[in-house]
Amino acid sequence: MTVDTEALRLLLSLAAPEDYGSTARVPYALEKGLVKRVVRLAKANGLFYCVARGINTQEQDLSFLKEALAQEERKRQAYLETIRLLNDIEARHGIRFMLIKACTSVPHVPRDIDIFVSPMEKSSFSQALKDSGFKCVYDSPAESSYASPGHMELDIYTSIIYAHKTFFDEDFLWQAKTIEEKDGLKYPALQPYANYPLILVHSLFGHRVMSLLDFLQLQYLRRSMQPDASRDYAYLMGWGKVFDIAVERLDVIEKMVSARSPGISFPLLFDQRFVMACFAKLGDGGEDEFHASLSLRLSLFIDRLVHELRKSPFYEPLERLKFPGRVATNLGLIVRRLRGDRKA
Repeated sequence: MTVDTEALRLLLSLAAPEDYGSTARVPYALEKGLVKRVVRLAKANGLFYCVARGINTQEQDLSFLKEALAQEERKRQAYLETIRLLNDIEARHGIRFMLIKACTSVPHVPRDIDIFVSPMEKSSFSQALKDSGFKCVYDSPAESSYASPGHMELDIYTSIIYAHKTFFDEDFLWQAKTIEEKDGLKYPALQPYANYPLILVHSLFGHRVMSLLDFLQLQYLRRSMQPDASRDYAYLMGWGKVFDIAVERLDVIEKMVSARSPGISFPLLFDQRFVMACFAKLGDGGEDEFHASLSLRLSLFIDRLVHELRKSPFYEPLERLKFPGRVATNLGLIVRRLRGDRKA
């Protein structure tokens, strides 16, 4: 695969100038092709909003991005409206929630909002969403999501289980609750010592892919906490060795990114050998582990197909069609149930 190191360098300098150096002004007339490559890479890594703002600050001509920027701004407003609604539900009904896996270090607009609620309050919370105009998109142990026009889609978690293994318990998550603020709106979220291992584990077992946004957020969180707190909890829950292996891999990735290595690209697809080595540190060899292992290998095969498809000129037209997306989502739900993932 050809890695666009020039586009990655510029993207890093726009998304994380303090860590990777701010970029000089980009002459639009000379570098329009580069700008388009950076935008394409940014969209694939959840960083389009950040990059568009950065290029705009440099007074670039963004006419070719006008519609995409307008759509991103509408998504940002939908995000803010959803946070307001969640705060209102908590105030009116007394149902606690908090954002999880939130990436706060880089300005961006997420695709959806991941929230955690108590299993005992899931039914009441779902009803409150329905009363507010939301409709259930999926409701299964592997996926629980709600959507409403003018709002961002919500993914509801009441547990965090991958391959039949509980990685975080409810008490730990609520004890790690803090208050964050975005655009004047306050909302409950996780402290760094809890959000860091959650994003790390979800990248590894949830998606088996790490976006550049996730990578930058993990680096930010790591500097904001005492790493032993996360590691000690991972060992308490029986996945400490996985935590160590994942952090070691993150260190390797950081060195490659800092060195602008031509061998690094994002989104970063974890290789099968590494994922299966981590999985082997989780189980006890029982029947559940056997089924989860087979399903995980199937997931990795599908991941590779999708990863390669994303690089082809056919991906964007296919993405705009609803039917292939629904098929892919339903297939993903089946595979997740088979490998023992549970979040609701």
